[in-house]
Amino acid sequence: MSGGPSPAGAVSKVHLPALDGIRCLGFLLVFAHHAGPQGAPVVGRAFQNMWAGVDVFFTLSGFLVTWLLLREEDRGLASTGTRRFSLVRFWIRRALRIWPLYFAATALFVFALPQLPSAWEVGPTAGSQQHADLVGTYFAPTCAFLMNGAVILHGWPAGPIGPLWSVSAEEQFYVLWPLAMFVVPHAWRRRAIVFTVLAATVAKVWLLAGDYEYQAHYVNTLVRADAFLVGAWIAILWNSDVRIVPPRWLGPALVAAAVALLALPPVATRGVVTGMTGYLLLDGVAAGILVMALDATTPLARVLSTPAAVWMGKISYGLYVFHHGAITLTDRVLEHVGFGHRGGFYFIARGVLALAITLALAVISYHAMEKWFLRLKDRFT
Repeated sequence: MSGGPSPAGAVSKVHLPALDGIRCLGFLLVFAHHAGPQGAPVVGRAFQNMWAGVDVFFTLSGFLVTWLLLREEDRGLASTGTRRFSLVRFWIRRALRIWPLYFAATALFVFALPQLPSAWEVGPTAGSQQHADLVGTYFAPTCAFLMNGAVILHGWPAGPIGPLWSVSAEEQFYVLWPLAMFVVPHAWRRRAIVFTVLAATVAKVWLLAGDYEYQAHYVNTLVRADAFLVGAWIAILWNSDVRIVPPRWLGPALVAAAVALLALPPVATRGVVTGMTGYLLLDGVAAGILVMALDATTPLARVLSTPAAVWMGKISYGLYVFHHGAITLTDRVLEHVGFGHRGGFYFIARGVLALAITLALAVISYHAMEKWFLRLKDRFT
């Protein structure tokens, strides 16, 4: 790291195309986790661990939220002499980005899809006990962005609503971290991050050592705070007079860490040592991807900046929300056309068709609904 541009000169950096590419990468990892052959020899464990894409999203969110609020503070300091940002405007922007698709998808998954004929069920059929549990146990927490808490208490819900737990976790972060930034003095924020990460680490060790289901640490926002705060720490550095330059060894180290992460036992079977190793590798890989993406000269940044990656990154919210249902729908289609054997060709056909359906749904969602709310969001910038 070396001296670099001042915060005022760093405004345009947030528009790096590679940041959209990171969203694309995060989605593709999660998609591969759900669509891939998790039971296959050799490669199955890698697919089991590709849920790590969720942490890529978390770290990017931590970076972007922190950097945007710091930029707003810098503008306030330059114009009024007061280092402040508007919590209300920030929360309105987040609501306009997250809420429309989130609540539309929740209604679709809980009330509309269960009406499909049983032969085409994508989730629990209306009238079944599973559907009664979905409505009675998960619907209210999901609407309150507490779905991850419901997963901890009751296990995973049936149907395509499951991935929304991470949206709940992000929404909780959007409430708690900006509030902490608003209250904690500027000079104390790095210490607050260190304290919170240490507390999250202690909580992880305690939960991994105890007789708890893996969801207790896997979907817990406070326990997973390090995933968000690693990105926040990078944002604080990037907004200061420190220029982040990826060292030459970072690329090979990132590849080695990613391979080691994918080779670990599944998250549900990890003990204290393998569990903490996995979470440390997750933080390191997510941080390394972000640091390399911020330097447009790195090979990874160039890959993440390709038009296809940027385009998928822009619609990644819809891709993430719809992919699980699209995979289940693809299974039904393949069953109806006679693909009963789950061999290599089956999973290739499954991946291609499910990705095509997911892309179609995300494009429709973005152009028919999301972009109209994004235009409203800009009014509160």
